Amino acid sequence: MSAPMPEPSRPYANESTGELLRNVAESARDLVSQELAALAGEVREEVSDAKAAVKLAAIGGSVTLIGAIVLSVALAEALALVLPRWGAFALVGAVIVAAGVAMLVSGASKAKDADMIPEKALRNVKKDARWIKNETETLSAARSSRRENS
Repeated sequence: MSAPMPEPSRPYANESTGELLRNVAESARDLVSQELAALAGEVREEVSDAKAAVKLAAIGGSVTLIGAIVLSVALAEALALVLPRWGAFALVGAVIVAAGVAMLVSGASKAKDADMIPEKALRNVKKDARWIKNETETLSAARSSRRENS
């Protein structure tokens, strides 16, 4: 004679359907609150990093602009020794404009590549959605099992 097979474990077997649904709802609410807090924190961190970078770039750009003006005047004055003065300043101006346009195009390209999507938070939300779906299916199976046993 063989030993009877043990009944499969049912972690929710002693809870009513209402209790099960309330537990899932509470867990889902807590999970969503935690994920929203994580998302907000991640976005705040990204914005803070971006603000610091913009400040530094603005200060650096201002200092560079002052230096570039001084150097361009000096260069134009030096070229004025061999070219007409107006031609020397026009040449230096044209070179500066070409360099500025190249930098603007490069900056616009890099701005398009900026990733402002909070990847970690999105991964967690997807993981939580799978968990909620699994819990709902488990509860549904437990409810069906109770109906069969009743």
